[in-house]
Amino acid sequence: MSQSFFRSMMEVSRQCRGGLFALITNSPDQQKIGEKAFFASVHPIPQSPSLAAFWDDFFQQLTPDQQLPATISFQGHSIFVEHLAPKPQLILLGGGHVSYFVYQLAVMLGFSVTVVDEREEFCNPSRFPKAATLCLPFEKALPQLSCDNSTYYVIVTRGHQHDYTCLSYLLAQQPCAYLGMIGSRRKVALVHQSLLEDGFTQQQIDRVFSPIGLPIHAQTPEEISVSIMAQIIEVKNTRLPDSSLEDPVFDAIDKADGPVAFCMIVRKSGSIPRGAGSKMAVDQNGIICGTIGGGKIEYDVIQTARNLCLNRDHTPVFQTFLMDNQSAKEDGMICGGSADVFICLVD
Repeated sequence: MSQSFFRSMMEVSRQCRGGLFALITNSPDQQKIGEKAFFASVHPIPQSPSLAAFWDDFFQQLTPDQQLPATISFQGHSIFVEHLAPKPQLILLGGGHVSYFVYQLAVMLGFSVTVVDEREEFCNPSRFPKAATLCLPFEKALPQLSCDNSTYYVIVTRGHQHDYTCLSYLLAQQPCAYLGMIGSRRKVALVHQSLLEDGFTQQQIDRVFSPIGLPIHAQTPEEISVSIMAQIIEVKNTRLPDSSLEDPVFDAIDKADGPVAFCMIVRKSGSIPRGAGSKMAVDQNGIICGTIGGGKIEYDVIQTARNLCLNRDHTPVFQTFLMDNQSAKEDGMICGGSADVFICLVD
């Protein structure tokens, strides 16, 4: 993978808030193995311009309901495809005590966080240094915020009227990844009744997680924040998995000042912990960013990747790495497995 292709892919994917990354893993033409393309708008971005027509035909035959990541057969080739999505974004509507602790957990879990509250003492960069803050009334802030399948909304305002303002606006938009509202059962029932009276359907209202959070009998703001983020993780990981555009592996490759190898699992079997799309970057010193699951398989991949860097070898590697039952037992795992891993040099 060249840095020029990689940077073009990242620039377009951020503008378009996602796209499809494709990689040829097997082909009757050995020269095509390792060829890549990215599709986000009208035409794909190919690694090799000579394959532009091939990639046009490939992406056109994909159906909207195609489950990804997947390896797809096309014109005698095996092509791994995954969806690159924006980094999951958590939007906290309200900047009080619960919001503060949800923010801390969300940042630790890799979410991009935005906090909205019209009270400056509750919504400022000093209170939320790792979040974007919008100190505005909710009705003015909401139109400035995204609402898509990478956005998670938590409504924790200070009153049911503000809850209604936020909820009625969001229910009128396209569905986001998660929409939860805190509150007692009585308050929730009042808001729901108001929504029904104003023409919202029960089906729309049923999209809301309320009472919010997993039922762990949480009492304190800290415990409530754990229940909320646990529910968000459950929702996020139940959906078809996407790779994030802001994956630290991509960032490490982009900032590398020397040869670095890009490693990605294309297929797994058995009990290895990471699935297709898991990524890792390895430099010539064996320093890594990301993980494909640890253990013997990761060790072997690191050695192969490091050799590509040391030798400046641009020949892509597509190899099955094994963890047999004995190796798995020595690593404390119940049983073994295998991973088909793609490795290529980026410089």
